[in-house]
Amino acid sequence: MTTEYQEAEAHTVPGVRLGLPAHGPGSVASYGRRLAGVVVDIAASYVLAALFAGTPTPGGWSTLAFAVETVVLLSLTGQTLGMAAVRVRVVSLSRGRIHPWWALIRQALLLAMIPALVTDADRRGLHDKATGVVVVNA
Repeated sequence: MTTEYQEAEAHTVPGVRLGLPAHGPGSVASYGRRLAGVVVDIAASYVLAALFAGTPTPGGWSTLAFAVETVVLLSLTGQTLGMAAVRVRVVSLSRGRIHPWWALIRQALLLAMIPALVTDADRRGLHDKATGVVVVNA
């Protein structure tokens, strides 16, 4: 039996209606943490691409490095380097591992940017909703 408070919380706290905790590990990550993680990933990809491309302006190579890093690490560990740095991770709502195919689709949508900017009450971007995942605090 649920109380009125629990029902109200389920409608106002991101992730509660998805069965996630309201606070602490496993709760939905804030926009700030998510953005910080992406910034770290972009910087790391740029440095990596510059080292391998042999030029200080690696251009499209950094985008490729970002995409490969994200797909591989999300599939294997559920978090990228930037996500690990800010202590968040991507989890499947089905509670299983993120399949590489879904990680690839999520990354393609993330690179399109618009899906990441359109979010719902649970702080899930269209790229998260399309792939059945949510970003949570680690």
